[in-house]
Amino acid sequence: MRFEGLELMNDPSPADWLLQRLRPWGKGLIQVASLVPDGYEAYGRVLHAAGRTDRPGKVRWSSIAEERGLAMGPEVRFTSLVGWDISHHGQSVPEPYVAPAWGTLEDDECARLAEVLATFTSSPERCWFCLWEGYGWPELPPPGQGPPRAKFRHRDCFLFFGPVGAACSFRSPPWFQSPTFWWPEDGAWCVSTEVDGYNTYVAAGAICLDALVADPGVEVIAVSPEQQIDPSPTG
Repeated sequence: MRFEGLELMNDPSPADWLLQRLRPWGKGLIQVASLVPDGYEAYGRVLHAAGRTDRPGKVRWSSIAEERGLAMGPEVRFTSLVGWDISHHGQSVPEPYVAPAWGTLEDDECARLAEVLATFTSSPERCWFCLWEGYGWPELPPPGQGPPRAKFRHRDCFLFFGPVGAACSFRSPPWFQSPTFWWPEDGAWCVSTEVDGYNTYVAAGAICLDALVADPGVEVIAVSPEQQIDPSPTG
């Protein structure tokens, strides 16, 4: 498989700085700064859009909160937002809601995020992308074979290089996958999508985060690096 605009790297060392700046994972408690690095001015949480069974189109979490009379805080959980009791094994998302994309941004969300972030780096043509090897793309080497991986605490990743817009190049129709981690060469920001979750996290400058929060193409709320990530749908 050839991911358009991306080069698979044989040297994973450009990702070393990131591993050094991520906080350890706690037992059952994962902080925002365990997914994106410490030391940035601002942090944001991209809420993957949900859906409804009774009408087409995407639904923002804030719209769900408004119609259900709930508050939207920085640690809001999707399961709590829709009244989804996952302690009952096999219970699906309550009607009329449809769960967001699990472990990936949607194609259009990724494209809009990349478009905004490209304006907040001096190196938009020089970016790094990590893709978890566990996704099992058939044209990429299986575990233990091929180029060395960037070895994060819980995810071994292939490392790719290309322009910011190539964040949307991991695709094999109809499958689309946003990167596990991505950042520009100047380190102006860093993005991470946890494999088991409905959220993507961003570490950036304050002005950059303000632009993301204000952008209608993605739903972003400000968070702190100490806050816990949303464990939905697994906890």
